[in-house]
Amino acid sequence: MTGGSLGIGLAADVACAAEGSNISICRRTQDSLDAATATLNSYCTVVHRKICDIANAQQVKAYIASADQAL
Repeated sequence: MTGGSLGIGLAADVACAAEGSNISICRRTQDSLDAATATLNSYCTVVHRKICDIANAQQVKAYIASADQAL
């Protein structure tokens, strides 16, 4: 999920994780990924994360391929 490491996006991820879902998030900075992962890990789900600028098509393709492998 893009935007899944802050605000409403993170709240949606937490709700899904609380129900046992695996989560994949991307963000442009490591710090925001680390903070979101710490929150999501408390629900013992698989949390895939990757730095990705969604304005960069190559990074988006790499993110999707990575998420596919991880999840």
